[in-house]
Amino acid sequence: MDALGLNLHGLDHRKLLNLSILVMAVWTLAFFISSLVVADTANEGFNVVLTGLLYAGFVIASYQIINKRATPLSVGFLVGLSFVLVFISLQTAVFWGQLAQCDETDENITGYSCDDKAAMRSVSAFASLQFLTLGAFTAMLILHRDDVLGDFHDISGPSSIPGGPDPYDAGAPPPGADGAAYNPGASADL
Repeated sequence: MDALGLNLHGLDHRKLLNLSILVMAVWTLAFFISSLVVADTANEGFNVVLTGLLYAGFVIASYQIINKRATPLSVGFLVGLSFVLVFISLQTAVFWGQLAQCDETDENITGYSCDDKAAMRSVSAFASLQFLTLGAFTAMLILHRDDVLGDFHDISGPSSIPGGPDPYDAGAPPPGADGAAYNPGASADL
């Protein structure tokens, strides 16, 4: 890669993830166009269009999470979603690759269509490219999730109350109504 002028080792991990999101966006656009061509395929046309929309949603969500909303929950959700999409991409690539080998016939058979074999092959090809790119993206996301999270601070910890006492400070008085010491035997007057 260095011969092409690309120094991938010099890029930070967030930039590599963004690069893979850009590549996925290109494959998604090509896949979606191909899916619209084969949308009238019997029994499977809607499924492939829905898969294209799922890819588009994933690209948008990935960009948002990686660049703007990186929390441990959202990054974990993205890892799980990308795992699922890796398998959907493999299934789609194999299915449409096999379907592209259909036999064209002049007979009208209910539930059977073999209209555009070239578009079926392109759906399979772009799903294969998505499979490879999603696999690399998922691996990078798992390996470098700490870099994606960056300086994320968990707000559920004890110091999450603004201006509140530090519970780890041994000299701090326990919380009370007016600074008075906490009395576990006292009851509330209701």
